[in-house]
Amino acid sequence: MKKPLKIAIIVLAVVLVVIAAVSLFVKSYLTEERMRALVSEIANKSLNRKTVIGAIDVSLFRGIVVKDFEIREKNAESVFIKTKEFVLTYQFLPLLTKKLVIDKLSIVDAEIYLKTNPDGTYNFSDMAKPDKTQDEKDDREKAAGLPVTLNVKDITIKNARLGYADAMGKLQKADVIMNAELKINGLSPNALSSSGSFDITIAEALLKNGNKSFKDIKTAVRYKIDADTAAKQVTIHSIDLDVMKIPVNMTGTVNYSSGTAYSLVMKVPDFNLSQIRQELAAAFLPKGMALGGNVSMLFNIDKIPDEGSPLRFDGRVKMTRAS
Repeated sequence: MKKPLKIAIIVLAVVLVVIAAVSLFVKSYLTEERMRALVSEIANKSLNRKTVIGAIDVSLFRGIVVKDFEIREKNAESVFIKTKEFVLTYQFLPLLTKKLVIDKLSIVDAEIYLKTNPDGTYNFSDMAKPDKTQDEKDDREKAAGLPVTLNVKDITIKNARLGYADAMGKLQKADVIMNAELKINGLSPNALSSSGSFDITIAEALLKNGNKSFKDIKTAVRYKIDADTAAKQVTIHSIDLDVMKIPVNMTGTVNYSSGTAYSLVMKVPDFNLSQIRQELAAAFLPKGMALGGNVSMLFNIDKIPDEGSPLRFDGRVKMTRAS
């Protein structure tokens, strides 16, 4: 056997032994019982709902894989959210010092059921709770038996399906499919930046008036925003939407330090009205009418924080052979 080949085999054997040893360490430290306790404590206390976990698998390369996860309704009988699996990716080096740092979340095949209650509240209204960050941190550490840090910088959502129902509302029913890639970066202890994309498809929507329904409405969203919790301000660098091939761009700022105030600019570049799907246009136009020609829009939307202050709205609309 040639010497280079022997060296390659030895190196490969060493690598395999190291991987096996590290995998054994990870599985012996991040046991299923410990991870089940961690996930249950975080979910139950932060969401104020009963949760169900099918199985948990800890992998060196994939991370902590939670399968068949459910969040129940308030009555604990019906399902509010369920996922085929979600994956928590952890940093390996901190684990060597017995610290679990989770920096990525991936959600696959989630199903979310939203509905309006008879009293006008939603089936998620009871999930809001007072801030108990420190208590929850202590609970996480107690449940898992090791310090836990949630420092999620990447969120991936694949094939999430959202169902909405409101028997008394203008929108009675909607079925939505969403995929998303989000990134979050800390700029300072009090500021962060986020960018990413959403691809949303309204598979079906049913309106109350006239029982009008729409299908296969696609929207793509790309965004970049900064948030400063100390200044209580959100800066919208860009939100670009493609709503049924209609391009929309939005920029501006939102301030919530003393009441809500915002200054936004919304643009719709030159767009051919005939590209609007006929069945959608027909739902809002008199019978036999259609749209044609081009239109572009630029709007400035401003609101000062004074209570009761009016919304300032101005801009321009340019139409070319619109009909």
